[in-house]
Amino acid sequence: MINAVIVYLSRKKDIKDLKKSLKLLNKNFTRRFKYPVLIFNDDFTNDDQHILRKIYSNLNFEKIEFEIPSWIDKNQIDKDNHKVRLGYMHMCRFFGGEIYQHEAIKNYDWYWRLDSDSYLHYRIGYDIFNFMEKQGFIYGYIETSIKDAPRFVIGLWELTKEYIHKNNIQPKFLNKYLDNNGEWDRSCFYTNFEISKLDFWRSEEYKEFYEIIDQNGGIYYYRWGDHTIHLLALSMLADEYKLHCFKDIDYSHQGFRPNRKSPFLKKVNLSSHNFIFQIIKNIKNKIICYIEMNKKR
Repeated sequence: MINAVIVYLSRKKDIKDLKKSLKLLNKNFTRRFKYPVLIFNDDFTNDDQHILRKIYSNLNFEKIEFEIPSWIDKNQIDKDNHKVRLGYMHMCRFFGGEIYQHEAIKNYDWYWRLDSDSYLHYRIGYDIFNFMEKQGFIYGYIETSIKDAPRFVIGLWELTKEYIHKNNIQPKFLNKYLDNNGEWDRSCFYTNFEISKLDFWRSEEYKEFYEIIDQNGGIYYYRWGDHTIHLLALSMLADEYKLHCFKDIDYSHQGFRPNRKSPFLKKVNLSSHNFIFQIIKNIKNKIICYIEMNKKR
């Protein structure tokens, strides 16, 4: 097996969602591919850990305490009435860069991030870490058709352009996410499902980019998210052919489910137009996945 870990960041209030996520993960992946699962948290009790380990035994917990960085002006946080929870901002900073230097994952080469309410609905019949490694991919994702709200990216594109110019960077495929005026269109990865080789995030290039973002404070002042930071970084610094979009994994998060599989073995209304549409979509996704899996062979 690949040297990899599956990672969650959770809390006691989300334990019901987490239990469901772990049950589906075990049913559809870890029952066959027994990778360790690491849950970062700040308030799980020993009893909570015991209950969760009944779902999957290869489960570890890491206590983490979040603090507002010393250089952040606390009076400026949420100054524009964004009404974003401070905990969400801590999460964005953690997954934006802090996790990659954390002691708990320093010995791993790969990680798969899921959220407490990330659900796998169908069995994954192959080792996705092994697939990524053998195909030469460094980042796997579900969707990029999502765009963040303008109020949550204030100043991020300007800082990124400044970084590109200062370091004389020739972006790899950033133009894919630029509009007709050459401005970033606010596209982002749906990072509550991402599989990545940790070498990229530990590289000096990414650490320098993240440090500039972190010192700027935009994560706390404007709610810059790890999903936008990751897309900008990868499209600047990584070759596009090293990224893989999973079209075959039926996954959902808060109602978002782009790869919904057709219920072939369930009772359905065969006259339903939606059912026929889902069959066509499923076949199309399988063809796309087959092509992408074999294009480098």
